[in-house]
Order: sequence, then C-alpha cells, then structure tokens
Amino acid sequence: MNFRLFSSLTLAGIVAAASLARADEPKAIRHLVYDFDVSLTSTLSQQSYDTTTNSTGSNGDRGQIVVDVLSVQPDTGLVVRISENARNTRTAEPAMCVTYGNGQFICETGKKINEEEYTLLRLLGKNFVNTAQIDAHNHWTYGTTSPDLDETSDYTIDANKGGILQISLTRQMRAKGPQGSLSSTQGKVVYNQNLGVPISDTEDTVTRQEGAQTYNRLEQQISFNLVTDSMQQQTTASH
Repeated sequence: MNFRLFSSLTLAGIVAAASLARADEPKAIRHLVYDFDVSLTSTLSQQSYDTTTNSTGSNGDRGQIVVDVLSVQPDTGLVVRISENARNTRTAEPAMCVTYGNGQFICETGKKINEEEYTLLRLLGKNFVNTAQIDAHNHWTYGTTSPDLDETSDYTIDANKGGILQISLTRQMRAKGPQGSLSSTQGKVVYNQNLGVPISDTEDTVTRQEGAQTYNRLEQQISFNLVTDSMQQQTTASH
C-alpha cells in the first residue's frame, strides 16, 4: 500500500544493492536501532436486514527495528537494509529499500515489511527537514497522487532546541477503488537536525472502510525511540 515508483536509476540501484547485499554483505556506513511498540484495534460492523452486528479485536507487539544505511544515490535516495525483531508475530527478515526526504520510498517486492517499518522509512530520507520547503510558519507539506492512492503529509516545527526539533504531523491517505479506505494520522516527531535522523515518533492512525453493508474501523498506534546510532557514537568519540 505504501510503495512508490521512481526513476529507472532508483530501481536499478536498489536491485544492484540487493544483489550486492546477498553476495558480499556490504558494510553499513551507518547503523541505527529503534525500540518500537505497536497496537491495533479493529471494529467491524455488519448490517443484515434490521440487525447490526459488531465485532472487535485487538493485538500488539514490541521489539526493535534495525536499519543499516548502505549508500546515497545520485538522486539523494538513501539505500537502506531494514529488519525487525519482535516479541510475538511481527519479526521481519532484512529487506532493501530506497527512501527519500519527501517521505516516499520503494522496497524489494515479496518481502515482509510491517507498517512500523514503513513509518520509520518515511522519516529517514536525506533532507527530510528541508529548509527550502519550510514556510514562514515553520510548516511544510509533502503529497503524492496515483491511480490507486492519494496522500498528503503536513509537518510543523513546534520547537527547536539546538537542532533538536519537535515536529507535529498530520497525514491523510485515501486508497481508491471498490475496497477504498481513508486513513487519518496524528503524530509527534523528535528529530535531530544536526545528525539528520528521527529520535522518536508517536503516531495514531484511524482507517475507515465502508462497504454496502459493512463498516470497518482500524485504530493503530505506533511509537519508536532511537537507542543506537553509530554516527552519534562516532561524533561523541571524536570530542
């Protein structure tokens, strides 16, 4: 649902990087580890004649997301290898992705990649906080549209303490077609502008899907916190 299409240069780059990773396991130029927590609650309403039946289910998981930054493409795309180690069911093997500062990304097909990994990938792109995009109200917007999906993300810097930014975000994502849905997200990001990396993020998303006689509502809460950054360790060691 969150895949994006880019130039042939990007696609060729990720295929080459994936092949290289399998053959030689290239050394990462940056190693990041995040603790994460995710919870999901789903409510399904079904109407039959004059009767409405409601059913609710919930589950969650926690663990760590590991990101190895492998290279930067000429088009500024960041080539990363991302994986997840979870307590319950969300463990995911390493997958190759290219992520961009505008929140878009593309990943290897056929790989399990969870929504919390997608959430992190949106914030990892080079120049995510791009001063050329920020208006007089410390606000900027990224949007994309396709035959299948429309998405708009709004960001506002609420505070800046020595390059540590407190950022509010809102996102609207509409999936088109017969099984279409509308997702609304509210979140808070702490971002280290000096090192170009998110420190933490908390996002609450509500997704609504309506059919002829059904109504499905999914509530999703995702949070993650940076626990290891090899670049920060190098910077600290150099002082």
